[in-house]
Amino acid sequence: MHPLEAEAWSDFAVGIAGAGAALTGLLFVAVSINLERILSLPGIPGRAAQALILLATPVFAAIAVMTPAQPRWGLGVELIVIAVVVGPLLLALVSRQHRVD
Repeated sequence: MHPLEAEAWSDFAVGIAGAGAALTGLLFVAVSINLERILSLPGIPGRAAQALILLATPVFAAIAVMTPAQPRWGLGVELIVIAVVVGPLLLALVSRQHRVD
């Protein structure tokens, strides 16, 4: 199996998806439990959103890698779409954070 084939990375993607989903879930529960306090502090809601996005992004990338029988260009398009969605979202949160500070 060639290392550039997605199938070569399937076990790694399973591990990343599991770890990322577990950490994202734990953070989501922590934010949910402390939502009132988080919303009362300036700048903290944006940081919580950043953390959730940064932990969920590898899960989506791993799911893209684990999609069976897709061509290389299909995986490339999926990863580019993830980057195009996540990048500006994080940039907006960071710029908003600098205005709050």
